[in-house]
Amino acid sequence: MTTDTPIVIALLRVREYLTPPQSWCKLAAVGPAGSRCLGYTIEREIQEPIRRYVTKRVIEAVLRRGFEHIIAFNDYHTTTHEEVLSVLDEAIARERGYIKRAQ
Repeated sequence: MTTDTPIVIALLRVREYLTPPQSWCKLAAVGPAGSRCLGYTIEREIQEPIRRYVTKRVIEAVLRRGFEHIIAFNDYHTTTHEEVLSVLDEAIARERGYIKRAQ
């Protein structure tokens, strides 16, 4: 059995926070009833130095979707809650080594 790295644990924490649809928002760092965008959730939930590695993994995933920044991806008019969770799932899988990072 593989033990998750601190980066995977941090990514899982962000994903857990954003899993309920009402916990995610766009066009604001903090929305109604305490919902948060992806970038702000990373900032609030994860401390340095792990935060920079989590951010890097998430940026790698949004780059593959044609975005240069987490906020641009999060706030794009067609981005859905499911897509945000998919980005986190991809970042987790890549960090665990299930997907090669060069792809």
